[in-house]
Amino acid sequence: MIIYPTLELMNGKCVSLTRGRLDEPVIWHVDPVDTARSFAAAGASWMHITDIDALRGEGDNDALIEEIIRAAGIPVQLGGGFRSRERVAQWIDRGAGRIVIGTMASHDPDLLRELAKFHPDQIVLAVDIFDGSVMTEGWKTRSAFQPDTFVQAFDDAPLAGIIVTDVDADIEDSDGSLGVISSLAAQTRHPVIARGTVRSADDVARLKYVPNIAGTLIGRALLSKDVDLADAVAFAQAETEPTAEFQKTPLRTCRRKSVNGGCHMQGRSCPSWSSRVMSSREEIRKGQQHASSGCYRAGFGHTVGRWRQRNVDTSSGWPVGGGHDYPV
Repeated sequence: MIIYPTLELMNGKCVSLTRGRLDEPVIWHVDPVDTARSFAAAGASWMHITDIDALRGEGDNDALIEEIIRAAGIPVQLGGGFRSRERVAQWIDRGAGRIVIGTMASHDPDLLRELAKFHPDQIVLAVDIFDGSVMTEGWKTRSAFQPDTFVQAFDDAPLAGIIVTDVDADIEDSDGSLGVISSLAAQTRHPVIARGTVRSADDVARLKYVPNIAGTLIGRALLSKDVDLADAVAFAQAETEPTAEFQKTPLRTCRRKSVNGGCHMQGRSCPSWSSRVMSSREEIRKGQQHASSGCYRAGFGHTVGRWRQRNVDTSSGWPVGGGHDYPV
């Protein structure tokens, strides 16, 4: 996984946006060029820059960005205000390693596909999601696109990746929720770069276990020193430990109920299950973590990859009062 230390530039200064508000930036009193050099010294292989002024359509930080590209010593992924073919080509010629495009993709998807074919592995799609919709114009405008269909529309384009931002989690300033990002990552063939999910080193370690997450942007957490870049890079490059696999088999549900609402067989071999039910039940028992529990997730019925609220008989491990759902 790649760590992208991030600088957001406004009026020549490093800033962070408070709850996505462009008019209330937090200003960091650091030198942008020296900070970019420090990213490379800490072991980063890429960095990301967002030009907030260009994003707002109120000027740009072109001269400063050019200086950073020359001084950083690592490739720069650049976003903010790319709404024309000419500006994309201009910055690739100036040395930007990748160009991040968001609003253009919703207004002119064919142009994005053309740019991706003309600059293979140099175009990154930005997908900002708020309340189930794709946002454009710097989170200001809600588009008509749903995130999954929007991303799948570009599956045939040779993109370098997709940056996904869960705007809900970012605005609420809560722990970065991976639900939206991990769901979208599972629906595209392109590598996904998560944004707005890292506030501590533990968040980096957790991202490694989400399928198809190829990297993450870290900005505010680095400048506030909540995350040490060298540690984050080490976490990202460490080998992933093996994880337990769920038994990916269909579910069958007993529909025959006794008078009291439980399974009519009450723990005996139910004809609506296959013979593998018993082995599945034994696997649950082996996973016990609490001596008083029939299942190591006491009070929850075991299904494939998720849990459904159940009452559990602690002596047998069988759910009671509402039938049963087990992998068979």
